[in-house]
Amino acid sequence: MATNRPQAGAFSWPSGLSAGSTLSVDQAVGVSLWNNPDFQSALADLGISKAEVIRAGQLPNPTLSLLLPNNPQAAELAANLPLEMLWLRPKRVRAAKLDAEAVAQRLMQGGIDLARDVKLACAAVELAREKHQRAKESANIFGEIAKVAESRFKAGDTGELEVSQSRAEALVVEQDALRLQYEERLAMEKLRALLGLAGSDDSFALARLPSPRMSAPASAKRLTADAMEARPDVKAAQLTAQAAAEKAKLAPAEMFALGIGSKTTEGQGTQGSFDVALPILNQNQAGRAAANAQLNKAVRQLNAARERVAAEVRQARIQVEAARSVAAGWTRVLPELETSLTRSRRLVELGDTPQLVTLDAARRLADARSKAAESDARLREAWAELERATGNTRLPKP
Repeated sequence: MATNRPQAGAFSWPSGLSAGSTLSVDQAVGVSLWNNPDFQSALADLGISKAEVIRAGQLPNPTLSLLLPNNPQAAELAANLPLEMLWLRPKRVRAAKLDAEAVAQRLMQGGIDLARDVKLACAAVELAREKHQRAKESANIFGEIAKVAESRFKAGDTGELEVSQSRAEALVVEQDALRLQYEERLAMEKLRALLGLAGSDDSFALARLPSPRMSAPASAKRLTADAMEARPDVKAAQLTAQAAAEKAKLAPAEMFALGIGSKTTEGQGTQGSFDVALPILNQNQAGRAAANAQLNKAVRQLNAARERVAAEVRQARIQVEAARSVAAGWTRVLPELETSLTRSRRLVELGDTPQLVTLDAARRLADARSKAAESDARLREAWAELERATGNTRLPKP
């Protein structure tokens, strides 16, 4: 079992986990952050941004010039060092560091997005697993109903039509259970891909997900305020705007070029020199215009990021409220339908009710169970979206 971050193209289990483990949702998120190839590829941007900071802090090498005239005694050696780099360097380094911090924040946002995707994939696996289990239970119910219909037909208490319909319903439910078995496998494969296991033979199991949270989220105002403080993409936009402001301040100073050096001439010794490039024609107009445009763009992108986050929070909260209401409704409907099926089967056994009534009750119960499982999945997905929208994995209580 490896405990170090994997090399490119290699899968590695985080510390404490190994092939065959049963993963919780949080553990699945951890495995994906450890191995997901797209996220690992994005992490390489950190190294690139660090290199840009180093580049901004580098000083140019001094320039050496050797003049060899016809008269060897007039040979001249000159050295020149750009002086403006000494006071421009700190400003360039500061802007590069802000850019690097923005890259780090965007990577953090990528990790939050990946965590959301894993949670959605886990909810899809749980939904497929629950629907498959419910379909098998329904297949057993319809099989028992078909047996009862055959017994009553042999006793002369019912017609051949009811027997045929009972058998047909049982076969339909069996086929549906077979289809859902493959849907469960497909959902698991999608989860494996997010975890970086698509190219590995290692197996794992996903623990049964607990019932989705039915508590109400905090107010939209509070959640939005928390999101503005916690969302890494908002912080990245703020850092980008700060870096653009630093570059805009730096652009006017870049039109000056100063140099200090020395000149050594045979027979005349060494003399100092000071060079100034006069900004008469080229005043870095293009550089200043580009820097100001980048600053304007960065400020607008920051405003857009804040608006986007506010919209995502409000929409996700509404999704949670809607999913809560639907899920709560099914908790009242299912017991009634189960009671209705039990009573109709008892009446059929007593000969007081046609077999078709039982089939209808069983169909309604099977359909309700499937919809209830879907409503639970939608609620899990809504919570995952709200957690991602706020940038928090533990949302504040209302």
